[in-house]
Amino acid sequence: MKTALYLIITTTVIIAQGLAMASADPRMGPDRIDLQGDAFATLRNPFWPVRYKPASEAEKIESSKIADLKAKISWPALPLRGLTHAGGKNYIAIIEGVGLVEAGDIVVIEQDTLIYRWMIDRVTGAGVSSTRLDVTEKRDK
Repeated sequence: MKTALYLIITTTVIIAQGLAMASADPRMGPDRIDLQGDAFATLRNPFWPVRYKPASEAEKIESSKIADLKAKISWPALPLRGLTHAGGKNYIAIIEGVGLVEAGDIVVIEQDTLIYRWMIDRVTGAGVSSTRLDVTEKRDK
């Protein structure tokens, strides 16, 4: 009983001394921590992936401009001219201006001043499934 009382009193005194020292230190205190300042803004979040860096305001503006441009581009339809059976369950598509393509091929079509690229995902008897890859401008040689 005497040992437990001694332990409680000692712990209370140590905690009280720590609180007194913390309140006496001018660096410690709720009014001394600036959570909105420049120094706080440059701190790294420990939950970010390795080598991750958040986008700056300039990068955010640039990416929004790119998104606006992508929305304005109208992709032409893939000029599919036919399908042919290649044996087994395989089919081949005939694309105008490109030729025969199968699943996994990349189709490049130039139209006006732009170059469009598609990835052929699947060719079946019902048609062609493709993914739009990118659009670039033609470069003058």
